[in-house]
Amino acid sequence: MSSSAKGKHPRIIGPAPEATSRLFVLAYVRYFQRVCLLKAELFERDMDLMIITGVIGLAGIEHKIRDPDFRLRFASIDVVLGLDGQRGTNAMSIAAATGLPRETVRRKIKRLIEMGVVARRDSGDYVLQPGALQSAPFVRAIFEIFEQTVRMINECIENEIFAVLPPDD
Repeated sequence: MSSSAKGKHPRIIGPAPEATSRLFVLAYVRYFQRVCLLKAELFERDMDLMIITGVIGLAGIEHKIRDPDFRLRFASIDVVLGLDGQRGTNAMSIAAATGLPRETVRRKIKRLIEMGVVARRDSGDYVLQPGALQSAPFVRAIFEIFEQTVRMINECIENEIFAVLPPDD
């Protein structure tokens, strides 16, 4: 392991992916199914709504997430990110990111606006509706997804799919 791969935090590595790949697939598929079911409940069991919301959410903050000040201020889901704090995206970009037809994207965005999840700032400029992620159903789902993620990581460590490297001294 190169010294650049380690640092001041513990690191998780996959010591032998060829030896544990089936175990990883099982752990991941269980995790993915649980997360999809949790998210599907938020989006009327419509996977397209779920995927489009994810693309809009990522586009909104991905360009800022490496900024330490931004990460510090908005690390908690309790903090609302306003309309102006997000980078908008358009239906064509969403269609390209998802592989969905642009007309399907437009129709689904209209539904997401009706649901109060997405806001339209300008012509064709969509962001997450401020406060949508702080609503009780989203907060419950986010916390459950967090727990499911920790559960999968621990399962992978216990089954020696992943190993934990201690931080450098």
